[in-house]
Amino acid sequence: MQQAKYEYKSAIKAKEKQSKVQFTDELNDALMNKDMHSFWKSWKSKFPRKKAPAVIDGLCEPSTVADKFANIFKAACSPNSPERHASLKDEFERKFVVYNCDPSDGFIVNVELVDCCVSRLKRGKAAGHDGLTPEHLLYAHPVAISLLTVLFKLILKFGIVPTDFGCGVIIPLVKNTDGDVTSSDNYRGITLSPVISKVFELVMMDMAGDKLTSSPLQFGFKANSSCKHAIFTLRMLVKHFCNSGSTLTLCALDISKAFDRVNLYGLLNTLMARCFPKTFISVIFNWLQKCVGTVRWANCFSAFFSITAGVRQGGLLSPALFAIYMDSLIERLKASRLGCCLNGIYYGCLVYADDILLLSHSVQVMQNMLDTCESFSVDSDVKFNCTKSFAMRIGPRYNCNCADLILCDKSLTYVTSIKYLGVYITAAKTFVCSYDHVKLKFYRAFNALYCRSHCSNSELVSTELVKAYCLPVLLYALESTAPSKQVIHYDGSMY
Repeated sequence: MQQAKYEYKSAIKAKEKQSKVQFTDELNDALMNKDMHSFWKSWKSKFPRKKAPAVIDGLCEPSTVADKFANIFKAACSPNSPERHASLKDEFERKFVVYNCDPSDGFIVNVELVDCCVSRLKRGKAAGHDGLTPEHLLYAHPVAISLLTVLFKLILKFGIVPTDFGCGVIIPLVKNTDGDVTSSDNYRGITLSPVISKVFELVMMDMAGDKLTSSPLQFGFKANSSCKHAIFTLRMLVKHFCNSGSTLTLCALDISKAFDRVNLYGLLNTLMARCFPKTFISVIFNWLQKCVGTVRWANCFSAFFSITAGVRQGGLLSPALFAIYMDSLIERLKASRLGCCLNGIYYGCLVYADDILLLSHSVQVMQNMLDTCESFSVDSDVKFNCTKSFAMRIGPRYNCNCADLILCDKSLTYVTSIKYLGVYITAAKTFVCSYDHVKLKFYRAFNALYCRSHCSNSELVSTELVKAYCLPVLLYALESTAPSKQVIHYDGSMY
């Protein structure tokens, strides 16, 4: 009995050791072949996937939880002001009847264009409510491209999209894993759109051409533009004005449900003001009117609900349309010439998606800029979240008491640090960033990786994991913030 027990335990240890060696070999082979998909697939297979919590807001039945989230998302995707929504609707209907700008007469939808758009789809994306993925189109019979071409021609001819184009499946995701995962307030929704609608959006983008461009002060949703460019621009502006003896006033503004509450008719009026093709506007109008959503939770679906505001989540056109909508605010501030200007170029407003940063060398001028923002919020049916909007000063007189700044009848809080695009900027005599949170996140990521490193005995694998998980956290935007040598070498913890 003792001999059998010994052999049994020895066999278990041998199997455990063999599985670890085999696991390490799989990771090494994937690294040598630069097959990162197989690498992460093998790595993640060793760890159990986190399950969705069984209870949300005291509800445990999956169908009931799905309906709960559906009610929350429906309320979020509605206009801020019904009165202003009705006014913008009347304005659009009055203008669109006589609108006659259609430079898309020479635009041709052919098989080559549709095939090119299909090839631009990203692989590995989840399927929409129709169960189709990009791979279905990429590896389908060539006749599918011809059929899609006919469909897209009919859509552009009549300005009507299929009803299924507006159907989206919303998946609730946890915002903060350290927070209460049983509270619905700690969840945000991502939408899965039909893949055929994404192909048509690529066709529409070719149709609109250069009209989908946004202001140079909008750093988001553009090729060769990132958060680092916005942070670098901010640093150089602060450095220039502080060296000349000025004290800059900064205001970081937050828009409540920015993407979800874009006013449909306000967006269409903006497109008409920019002389978009009438066919393009007709299609967008019909499409946004047909937008509905359903929430999926634990393989249960809620009832479909109407989405009466916001740009379509998961849509390829949505980022560009949102940037165009926000251009109205940038153009107002630029026309007023309020805020910082350098060599005759306006820099008083730096925008990345819905993150707005105002810069001025005068508190009174900053108040005038906030008044302009308030006027924009009323006209465009946008709501600023004053509790998440803050003011700060940088320069020789950064610690002097200043008059209150008012936005939408509420005072903005003066703070000593502002988080802008993941970087913590500190109130000081010059541009200074705090890196304490960066080091904490790096240690946290490294420790989470180190506690699981027993699954791999390869230094090559461990090094690759540190480079993939930990170093990006530590080095994020470092070339834009340019920390001092003292910060870099302080107790050796920066590197």
